[in-house]
Amino acid sequence: MHLGARGRLPDVKSQPKRGDSEPKTLARPKDMPEAAAAIWDLLARQLAIANRLQPEDALALEKLCRASALYRTIQEELERSPLIIDLHNKTKTINLHFKALEIVEAQIERGIRHFGLSPAARGALKAANPDAEIEEFDDFLANRPTSESAS
Repeated sequence: MHLGARGRLPDVKSQPKRGDSEPKTLARPKDMPEAAAAIWDLLARQLAIANRLQPEDALALEKLCRASALYRTIQEELERSPLIIDLHNKTKTINLHFKALEIVEAQIERGIRHFGLSPAARGALKAANPDAEIEEFDDFLANRPTSESAS
């Protein structure tokens, strides 16, 4: 008997078959910001296709999506801001967005590990569904075009 990535049996009933409609996924929280909601829509679908999304994963997925959206926002702010900033007492320090970026990065890393989205685990996702393109999430985070945005 083969156990899933987190030590539980795969939920075979929810595994989509070729030709079936969209896989069953979790409902997105209503108060989620637009950028995080876009990540949720993409990632929840891919995780559902790979049979890696359970109802108890909702909070972890929400945290990952919100952190990913915040990461982008902080990156954009860093691109517009100087590396060294002047404080009110006329001293200089490194831009505080760098520390915020490190904190958000750690949250994203925890989410990646929770859902098995590391490069080593990606092979398992493709094996579960050869048509799934989990790399779309990486493309989405890097602001590269994804197949969904192209259509």
